[in-house]
Amino acid sequence: MFEWVTPGFDPAATVLVLLVALVTTAGGIRAATAKARAARERLVATPGGRIRLYRGGIITSITLTLAASAVAATDGVGLAALGLRPIGAGDVALAAGFSAWFTLVVVVNHARFARARRDGARMLGRRGGEETLARIRFLQPVTAAERWLAGLLSVSVGIGEEVVYRGLFIAAGVGILGLDAWVAAGLSLLLFGTAHLYQGWRGALGATVLGSLFTLLYDLTGGLFAPIVVHAVFDVAALVAGPLVARWVERRPPSPAATPAPAPAASPAAASPASPAASPAVNPGPLTLRSATPE
Repeated sequence: MFEWVTPGFDPAATVLVLLVALVTTAGGIRAATAKARAARERLVATPGGRIRLYRGGIITSITLTLAASAVAATDGVGLAALGLRPIGAGDVALAAGFSAWFTLVVVVNHARFARARRDGARMLGRRGGEETLARIRFLQPVTAAERWLAGLLSVSVGIGEEVVYRGLFIAAGVGILGLDAWVAAGLSLLLFGTAHLYQGWRGALGATVLGSLFTLLYDLTGGLFAPIVVHAVFDVAALVAGPLVARWVERRPPSPAATPAPAPAASPAAASPASPAASPAVNPGPLTLRSATPE
């Protein structure tokens, strides 16, 4: 497994890897604090705040990608050791198939949760799902301009995280720490989950599971193209397409089964005040011409 990962890191490459690991891990832990969550909420509540948040995330992802690429330029590493190799037809087929499957699952789940919220229905896993969604709601775009930037953020994160966590950190575990490739992959998954602690423990666990699937794709194809594409498409579906579908579902009328049935109308006999059971009999007196003629 991971036979192509046989790099030799020189001192400069080692220092750069340690810096990337420190920045990503410390950033993930800091982002999970209550202070950081409050700061994000204040930011997105201001005009243009979410746009600034997206731009900052894009810049960070590009910087990390460039740092990992700089490691590949050193002696003994190379692009192939980081999974950056020519793309084959099998890579494209796997990327297309998994991307379609992930998109369907994400969009359908968003629609199901939205329908359950709208109808007040109970659903298995809804409570945990709602807690995770609440943690990342600050990332969900509202305007068209925000959706475009959220899409760019998703693509840049898909590229950056795969190059760093799958490509760089697995190679570093083998070349610097002398670990078996799969042990190095497990360590990179631990760091990947830590970077997603801001989503809560459920979100971090879910990210780790997804990261394991991306790792298997990496091993299966021998390159990062398929993991990058699937990761980016998943993020676009979770950040843009899913919430858009959820808002559409929530605006639809409730399901008939969730709408309470109207109370049965009272029968005329029961509703009539002239009914003997409803009121005591009253003698209306003799009928006069005035009372019988419409006014």
